[in-house]
Formats: sequence, C-alpha cells, structure tokens
Amino acid sequence: GNIQTIITNADGVSFEWKLISDMTNSARENKYICCIAGDNPLTVITNHDLPDAPDIVIVKDSFGNPLAPYFTQNYHNVYVVDYRYYTQMGLSAFCEIYGVEEVLFSQSLAMAPSEAVCNLTEWLCR
Repeated sequence: GNIQTIITNADGVSFEWKLISDMTNSARENKYICCIAGDNPLTVITNHDLPDAPDIVIVKDSFGNPLAPYFTQNYHNVYVVDYRYYTQMGLSAFCEIYGVEEVLFSQSLAMAPSEAVCNLTEWLCR
C-alpha cells in the first residue's frame, strides 16, 4: 500500500523512515530495529490507501515493534506509543485529540507485572 511512517525520537525530532528496513548487514543485537526503526516514543504509520478506515493506538515495548506493520492493512493511522519513552500526554487525551477509538496493549509478558512497567502504564493511562 501507500504507507508512510513518521518516527518521533526521544529528542522530539520527527523524520520519515521505512516501515520495515533491511538489517542484513547490521550487528545481530540491532536486527530488532528492522520494524518501525526500533524503540521510539511515537511512530505514526499512515496507509494513504485507507482514508476511511479507523485509527488505532498500539501501546508497546520493544516486543510490539514487529506487530505494528500488520495493522497497516486495516487502519488508516496506526499510532505506536512506546510507554517507556512517551511523555507528551496521557492515553485518554491522546485518543481524544486524534479521534482514536481503538487501543491495543502489546508488551512482553515477562516484564508486564514489574513495578516499573505498572508505574509507567499507570501514568500513561491516567
């Protein structure tokens, strides 16, 4: 499809990037960033072929990176929020401002019950 991916990094700088990058020649420990450029506070993936489709927010840790591209075939905008780095606003305000009605949480089951993850998720969901 006609897909555009905009990454906003931890410095607040936004730039266009490939949805899936060829990491063949990268070090083994960096290959996980092949999907959505890895862990960034906010990634917005827009499928311009689906202007009337709904939007979704995916709240994720690094395990959600390879999941996000699959949603591009059914949603106009896929907002990918890494709860570990995103500090701009809470989830309810985000959904209200961008008109998003669907939210998916995708995180590592091993980390989900940790106190740090619970505190970050609680802040985001306020």
